[in-house]
Amino acid sequence: MADQHDNSQPEPKREKGVVWSTVKSVLAAFLGVQSKKNWEKDLETPSPLRFIFGGLILGFLFFATIFVITWIISSYIV
Repeated sequence: MADQHDNSQPEPKREKGVVWSTVKSVLAAFLGVQSKKNWEKDLETPSPLRFIFGGLILGFLFFATIFVITWIISSYIV
């Protein structure tokens, strides 16, 4: 019996720590403390979509956190 796997397209290698690297870059950019070296490294990525989605998620989490804190504080005051 011959192995019937199609090897015409090799699997793309996943970079280790891509998610963690993206999170660190987005957090640093969000806080305004990203180094020039890391900023230039981020510009070399083929697609900016992971940074866009990371920024949207971080922005939403920031907004949700402020909303919940305000809601909790206002419930104790009123």
